Amino acid sequence: MIEAAPAEPVKAEPPVSKPVVVAGHRHATAPMTRAPAPDYVPEAPRHSTWVRRRSPLKVKAPRWS
Repeated sequence: MIEAAPAEPVKAEPPVSKPVVVAGHRHATAPMTRAPAPDYVPEAPRHSTWVRRRSPLKVKAPRWS
């Protein structure tokens, strides 16, 4: 019969914790990139042919006297 060699006990290491980042400002700390704004192109003026339809009621405007 073969005897197993005694194994060394495993040492328990404390877990490595991540450092807490404390920033005194309220904006992003990572470098940000922004695309340039597109060139401003004004909208073409609109021409409407809309006309208010006549009212079917025959009401005269009040005469102030």
